[in-house]
Amino acid sequence: MHHNPVYMPDEDRIAKIREAAKETPLESYWDPKGENRQKGAAYMKLGATKEEREEKMADLEATRQETIRKRQETGADTEEAMSVILTASLKRKQRNEERLAMMTAKRRKVETAKDAMDFLADMEVALTQQG
Repeated sequence: MHHNPVYMPDEDRIAKIREAAKETPLESYWDPKGENRQKGAAYMKLGATKEEREEKMADLEATRQETIRKRQETGADTEEAMSVILTASLKRKQRNEERLAMMTAKRRKVETAKDAMDFLADMEVALTQQG
């Protein structure tokens, strides 16, 4: 039977970790300079200090509220506007499917032509061997 040991630090190690956590300010957690990972498309540096982060978040919320207001003013959030968007996306999907079908048909045509050429070449070889 396999045994997967679990790391269990001793009491001294746990105490050192807790002391290090008390000494390290929480601000270092938010510091983006220490990150060494890939960020996604929605990643945004909010700032290293609490004030910078709060300011950026307030700006984001204000922009969000402005976007909502403009959508309501222009009627972009109505059911009619949503149906136009849905129709456009369905047309785009249909166009893409048609293109895919055309490419598949062309590919089959080329494969069929290759098969025909191979057949004719085999027949030619067979006929020359007979005659």
